[in-house]
Amino acid sequence: MAIGVVLAIGQVGYATIRALGTDSDLIGFHETAVHLGQTGEITSATGWKYYLPASAILLWPLLVWPMWVTAPLWALINVGALWWTLRECGRLAGGTATARGEAPRTGSDFHLRWTLPLAAVFAYAVDAISLGQLNVVVLALCVAGYSRCARRGCDLAAGAMVGLAATIKLFPLILAVFWLVGGRWKASLATLFWFALLVGGPSLAVLGMSGSVEAHRAWLARARGEPYAAQAGAGDSSGELDHLMFRRKPHQWMRHNNQGLAAVVRRLTTNVGRGGGHEEPPVNIVDFPLAAAYGLYLAVGVIVFALLVKGTWQSRHLPDAPGAFAAWLAAVVALLPVFWTHYFILALPALALLCRAASRDGKRSLPGLLLLAWVAGELLLASRPARLVGVQCWLTLALALWAVHHPRPVALPGAATDPEG
Repeated sequence: MAIGVVLAIGQVGYATIRALGTDSDLIGFHETAVHLGQTGEITSATGWKYYLPASAILLWPLLVWPMWVTAPLWALINVGALWWTLRECGRLAGGTATARGEAPRTGSDFHLRWTLPLAAVFAYAVDAISLGQLNVVVLALCVAGYSRCARRGCDLAAGAMVGLAATIKLFPLILAVFWLVGGRWKASLATLFWFALLVGGPSLAVLGMSGSVEAHRAWLARARGEPYAAQAGAGDSSGELDHLMFRRKPHQWMRHNNQGLAAVVRRLTTNVGRGGGHEEPPVNIVDFPLAAAYGLYLAVGVIVFALLVKGTWQSRHLPDAPGAFAAWLAAVVALLPVFWTHYFILALPALALLCRAASRDGKRSLPGLLLLAWVAGELLLASRPARLVGVQCWLTLALALWAVHHPRPVALPGAATDPEG
């Protein structure tokens, strides 16, 4: 625990130093907040390029302060959110400490609930917090929606938490499908309702009707990569597929740090070439036509989605199935076209379950081997070739498919029963 406190303090300091320099996404977020406060608009290119307008408005009170205040404040919020999420994922995995918040009873229990899951996402957590990114907070909201609301039967509150998370970053909307397949239609409808309310309400209140429409048009254009298509020239863009990763002209989102399944398939099956201001070596193993590569990605994505639906449907009658919930979050890697390395923090709930299963079944079991491969993949991400071929992307898909077919926490010999489990 003492080491954890030291790491937390060091992380806040490091994130603050980066934000006060020039190497942090928080700089752009802060510029947008200041610009919004001064002009009442967010359509200019001041950093908040790929996020919904309501997200900038909702986070404005936290980000508008001078950077020497904003940077440590945002880092503290992220470190606190990570600590809480680790604690809650330990509960989801069925730790021996009770839901009343007792301390772990043994050293091995402590390491199972804290050390192992943190080690499995440490590089991604450091990256996300150091960049001033939003994924740790979004993950905490999603976990809160499931563990603190859905597990207690509060489906409307669960939907509200996930709807708020989806307003900040779109991908939590996939949990509306998870709720629906799992038979929790109230949570699904609440997610969509709160998302629509939070997306529309703040932007209309602050920007007005015309300003809100213009801001959403600008957001949609950037999200679709239209500025990069425009740079290619009108003559080069004809006949392009309408998918961010499968257009003829390469751009920055195809670089090696993008670990999304679409980007990985594109790099492996086509000659991406160079472009978008980032060097992209021709790493393709085969050279498919663009349409064929896109079809391959769709086929793999549909298979992953179908297996998620199948596993969740089969566990719908269980009173608690955190594995299915964790699987949907981890499987976002197959559904988002842009998935930077720090997004792997989303695998934390599934990894907590995996650590527990590996502890019970041993290192040579499937969970044990998958955990060892995951940690090795985390280290391999320091290697550019490993990023190019998407080692951790494929491991994340394997983790998600394992979790959805093991929805219940693993009971350890002699472990006490968690009242919430």
